[in-house]
Amino acid sequence: MNGLPNRCSHLVLSAALGLGLAGPAHAGLIFDNTGGAETFDRAETALVSILGAHNQTWGGSLFTASESGYLDRLEIPLQIATPAYTSLEHTFRLYSGTTSALGDLLEVFEFDVTQPSGQPASLTNVTASGNTLLEEGTTYWLIGTAGLSLDDFRAASYWFRTTDLGGRYQATDDNPDGHISTSWQHMYRVYVTDTPSVAVPEPGTLGLVGAGILLMLGLRRRQTRHRRISR
Repeated sequence: MNGLPNRCSHLVLSAALGLGLAGPAHAGLIFDNTGGAETFDRAETALVSILGAHNQTWGGSLFTASESGYLDRLEIPLQIATPAYTSLEHTFRLYSGTTSALGDLLEVFEFDVTQPSGQPASLTNVTASGNTLLEEGTTYWLIGTAGLSLDDFRAASYWFRTTDLGGRYQATDDNPDGHISTSWQHMYRVYVTDTPSVAVPEPGTLGLVGAGILLMLGLRRRQTRHRRISR
């Protein structure tokens, strides 16, 4: 009889692990148009677009997920365009959508860029919440700006781009609805993981855990009553 509560405890623990507390998840690259580059030098290429500045420019481009998964992180080649800044805040947004329109806002990223002007830039790593599901074959838009909360028209950054043609998005204070055209693409990499950072348990799993806990409580009460009678 004493072994039964232990076996029940084992079953409850196994069910709890099924709620998403298993080992580390696999992370995979599902989009990359950087050509494998790790550093980016504006002195060697004029292929950049300006984010922020006096008219609060938003820029971005679309990508199609090569496989499904939960967004894990982004890697974006960004560089501060204003010598007066050694660190500059950035705001990026991820949308669902089509090749001709933005859809629902899925996630917002706020981070600082510390790549100084006049030096080769590396990739800025941006961590995601881990709970935004991207689906294979689906189109998404990544757009961003610099110095959103700063009252300084000089606050701007460069986002390196390719010569590949595709969907390009641009918006300003004068055109807040934005404009989509077929033009060059911004560079970035998109990584996903196969499990969300906060697991959502299935109803059946919750039921199993609840039943196990109730069974353990019942067995303990029965053991306590039996000991009292024995005395």
